[in-house]
Amino acid sequence: MTQYALFFESGGPVFGEGYIASVRVHGRALATYDEEDGEFELSGVNPGSLLGFGRTLNEAYQDFVESLRCTLIDCASDAANFEDFRREVEDFFVTND
Repeated sequence: MTQYALFFESGGPVFGEGYIASVRVHGRALATYDEEDGEFELSGVNPGSLLGFGRTLNEAYQDFVESLRCTLIDCASDAANFEDFRREVEDFFVTND
């Protein structure tokens, strides 16, 4: 297995109940290439709990970013207001794997 330490940046608008938040993420991830199955796995270090998979590093990154986007949407749908959303997102982003 070959591994690469990566820095990434992603973000965009997130729509919640009564607010629109612009979220910009700067984080770290670990890309692992498995020669046996010919696939990349991209796992979040900070924030943790994110995964992406693909036949190329770019595909794995796109899947990883989609995982991040879905997580932000889930946070927005669980939050009653912007302050709850902000608190939930900040808690998520300080987790490490």
